Amino acid sequence: EGPRGQALREYWRETLRDSTAALELPPDSPRPRVRRGRGGSLPFIVEAHIVRALRAISPKSSFFRTMLGAYYVFMFRLTSQTDLVVATPSTARKPPFEDVVGDFVNMLVLRAHVSREQSFRALLDHVREVVTAASSHRDYPFMRIVQDLRPTGDASRTPIYQTSFALVRQQRVSAMTGYNIEGAPCRAEMGELSGVPYYVPQQEGQLDLSIWGAEIDGTLYAEIKYDTDLFERATIARMAENFRTLLGSIACDPDCALGELDLLSAAERETVLVDFNQTDVPYPDDSTLHSLIEQQTKRTPNVIAIRSEEASLTYAELDSQANRLARTLRARGVGRGSFVGIGLERSTQLSVALMATLKAGAAYVPIDPEYPADRVRFMTEDSGVVVILTTTKLSARFPQKAPLLLLDQLDTSSESDLPIGPNVGASDVAYMIYTSGSTGQPKGAMNTHRAICNRLAWMQSAFPLDASDRVLQKTPASFDVSVWELFWPIMVGASLVMARPSGHRDPSYLAQTIIKEKITTLHFVPSMLRAFLEAPLVAECTSVRRVICSGEALPLDLQETFFERSRAELHNLYGPTEAAVDVSWWPCERGSKRSLVPIGRPIHNLRLYVLDSSFRPVPIGVVGELFIGGIGVGLGYKGRAELTASKFIPDELSGARGARLYRTGDLARQLPTGEIDFLGRTDHQVKIRGFRI
Repeated sequence: EGPRGQALREYWRETLRDSTAALELPPDSPRPRVRRGRGGSLPFIVEAHIVRALRAISPKSSFFRTMLGAYYVFMFRLTSQTDLVVATPSTARKPPFEDVVGDFVNMLVLRAHVSREQSFRALLDHVREVVTAASSHRDYPFMRIVQDLRPTGDASRTPIYQTSFALVRQQRVSAMTGYNIEGAPCRAEMGELSGVPYYVPQQEGQLDLSIWGAEIDGTLYAEIKYDTDLFERATIARMAENFRTLLGSIACDPDCALGELDLLSAAERETVLVDFNQTDVPYPDDSTLHSLIEQQTKRTPNVIAIRSEEASLTYAELDSQANRLARTLRARGVGRGSFVGIGLERSTQLSVALMATLKAGAAYVPIDPEYPADRVRFMTEDSGVVVILTTTKLSARFPQKAPLLLLDQLDTSSESDLPIGPNVGASDVAYMIYTSGSTGQPKGAMNTHRAICNRLAWMQSAFPLDASDRVLQKTPASFDVSVWELFWPIMVGASLVMARPSGHRDPSYLAQTIIKEKITTLHFVPSMLRAFLEAPLVAECTSVRRVICSGEALPLDLQETFFERSRAELHNLYGPTEAAVDVSWWPCERGSKRSLVPIGRPIHNLRLYVLDSSFRPVPIGVVGELFIGGIGVGLGYKGRAELTASKFIPDELSGARGARLYRTGDLARQLPTGEIDFLGRTDHQVKIRGFRI
C-alpha cells in the first residue's frame, strides 16, 4: 500500500490499459457460458537441431525469450490478433520468505504487439523490452491487477489473459513424460528420499490453451494444456505439429516476415490444397447454355417445358419462339459480345427472351423494373446494352432514351424459327448480374457459358431431375439463384413452374402453388424459409423432395425447424454472384450435433482455399478468408479493371497457367473432414433477404 505499491499499480494500469480483447482461438465446440475448467494435455518434443538453431538466433537473448517470441507468433498466426497478452509464472520468493512453506508463484502478464511485416529478430527486441519491464514490476500480485482493472465480467473466460507460456525445471518435464531421454524411468532424489515420477494427465483447464516445457540435454520436451470444452485432442495434436513447423521455419530464416513463416507441415499443406480439392470430373466443356437446352428439345419436343398461371410452352414452342426473337435481335445489331437487358416480370415470355438472347450470341443482363429509378438508370448505362427487352406496362420504369424493345407489340411471325447456328463459344459471357452494391455502386459480374454449364451439370449429378420433377421458379432474375431455377429443369427434361410476379414474397401463395403444381424442388433464402415454415399449409406440401438454401448463412435452429415440419431433404449451398451461382454444397443432417451448418465442400471442378492476408493456406480449423478457384470463377466486373484485378487474383496454388482466384471477403475455416464453416465477413457487410448491405 506504500509508494512502491502505488508505482507498481500505476505501471500495470498503464501497461494493460485498453487490453480488453479476449484471445479468439477458433474452438471446436461453442464456448460454454460458464467455464467448467475441464482440462487435457498433450506432450510433444522439439528436436535438438531446431533448439540449437533457435539459440543461435539471438545469443544475447535468453532461450525463454526466444521461445516466448515464437509463441507470440504462433498465437498471432492462429488468431490474426496483433495485440496479444500471454502470462508466464514468475517466482516471488524473496527474503525473508526463503524458508516459508507455500506457493510463491505469481503470474506475470506480458503484453506484446505483433505485425505481419515484422521480422522475428525485430520481434525479439520488442519481447526483450516487454519481459524486462514486466519483470521489474513482478512484485505486484496478479489478483490485485484484476481487482484494479475490474475487467467486464465474462464467466466463460479467465480475466486479463487466456493463454500462458513457460519453460520450467527438468524435474517437471520428467514428470510430464515419466521417462528421461534415455527411456529409463526418472528418479527424483530428495535428501534421504527418492521417487519415480508418475505422470497424471492434465485434469483442469485453467486456461484456453498453454504450452509449458523445458530443455533436457538439448531437446525441448513440452506439453500443450487445453480446455476440453473447447478443443478436441486431434485439434491439439495438429496445433503441436503447427508449432513445431513454425519453430523450424523461424530457425531457418529468422529475418523472414512473421506473416511469411511456415505454419503448415508438408502433409497438412497437401491435405488442404490438394486432398480437399479433388473435384475434377468430366463436364460439358465446349457446350453453351442454350445448346444443352436445344439438345433436350430434340429429345422431348412435345413435353411441357414451362408453365405459368397464364400460359404454358412445350420444349418445341419455347425453341421456336426463341429462334424467331433471336433473329429479330440479330437484325438490331445484337451478336457475340453484346449485352441485352431483360426488364420483364416472371412469365413464359421471360424464358423466351433469355433463350433468344443466348441464341443471338449475346449475354443477358437482368434489370429489375422494381429497382429504384437511379439504379435502373445506372445499370442501363453501365452495362452498355444494345437493347432492353420489356413490355409496354413496364416501359415507363426505364430511362426515356433507353433502347427498348416492347415484346407485347412485337410480331416475329415472319421470322424463321430455324436455329441461327452456333455463333458463340463456351468461354463467352452468358450473363451479367449486378451485385447489390454494398460499396455504394453496383458491379456487373460476368460469367461464362462454361462456368454455368459446369455448375448445372454438377447440380444434375447431385440432385438428379427427371420428367416427374417440377421446379418452382420464384427468384427474381436479378438474383443469381434464378439462373439455375430458369435453366436447370429445361436442360434435363423436367418442368419449370413460374410463380406469379411478386408471388415469391407470399408464403401462403407459395404453399398453395406447391400443392397445386406438385412441386418437387425449390429454393429459399433462409430468412424466407423461416417465414414459409410458419405458413398453415406447409404440412400439406408433401410433393417436395428437396429444398435448397443459399443467399444467407443457414442458422442451426432453422435447420432443426425445417426437419420438424418437413420430410424433404434440405441442402445448404454457398456461392457468390462472381462465381456462377454456387461453389460448395452441404446436405443437411437430421439430428445434427454440429454447432454450425457448414457450407460443405467444393462442387465439381471448383477449388476452395482458406488463406491468410498473405494468401498462404491457414491450418485446419483456423479462420481465414475464403478464396475460390476453378472453372466457376467469373471474368470480373464490366468496366472495372482495377476492382477486377484486386478481387480476381492470380492463382498460384493450383499450378494451372492463367488460372485466377476470386477472393470472397468471407471468413471461413476448414474442418478436419474437409467441410467448410462460414463465419462471417472480413468487412462490415451483412445480408438482408439476400441483399448485400
